Amino acid sequence: WREGESPAEQPGPDRPSPWRVFSEAPATPLPTHLVDLPSPTLGLLRSGMAAIPESQIAPPQDLKTLSTWLHFSAGVTGSRVVPGGRVALRAVPSGGALYPTEIYVAAFGLKDLESGLYHYSVREFALRKLRDGGETLHRLRRGRPDLEFLRSCPVAAIISSVFGRSAWRYGRRGYRQATLDAGHVVENLSIVATALGMRAQVRLRVPPRPFADLVGLGADGPAGEYEGAQALVAWTDP
Repeated sequence: WREGESPAEQPGPDRPSPWRVFSEAPATPLPTHLVDLPSPTLGLLRSGMAAIPESQIAPPQDLKTLSTWLHFSAGVTGSRVVPGGRVALRAVPSGGALYPTEIYVAAFGLKDLESGLYHYSVREFALRKLRDGGETLHRLRRGRPDLEFLRSCPVAAIISSVFGRSAWRYGRRGYRQATLDAGHVVENLSIVATALGMRAQVRLRVPPRPFADLVGLGADGPAGEYEGAQALVAWTDP
């Protein structure tokens, strides 16, 4: 923020947009009829997969399951008024409702979605395709033998942060706040995966250069637009 000003004194119109939309990339709308999640949250946290009805274990590997996973992890749930306008609220907490986190979907084996790298457009509730599946898998695995298991996964979610969104309010603490927000998203993805009967693995290290190349983000852009990968959550049912 400006020198000598507190976050509350920042003018509303300067608030960064919480949305990233790859408008030129082809869009696949996500289905809005979602999977029911009958298991109570406290039971999930206490017992994990044991709290899930057997009939719900290993759900169909399709867009309906994927859209349910994404919506209950980070989808829009409402809105509230803030200085300068109204902001959308999501299924995940965020400092200052700035939502610096983005989710990319590396799809390798869904029956009704072409393999490839997609951006989860929260605003549109759609997937925007950025890369083909073979190229996505090759770039993610390059120099990372620990990610070899992705070959047999239907989907992996890559979580990233646009640090400038948090820095607008938190200044030098913006990096820390964005990382905390990313942690909330990772936790939500893990819990919702369990609620759906999906087996998931978390990797908290994603190579920055392959991610930037995949998404098409240059290293020399404006600092306020810099986006860095934070984690990967893979749906590991074969």
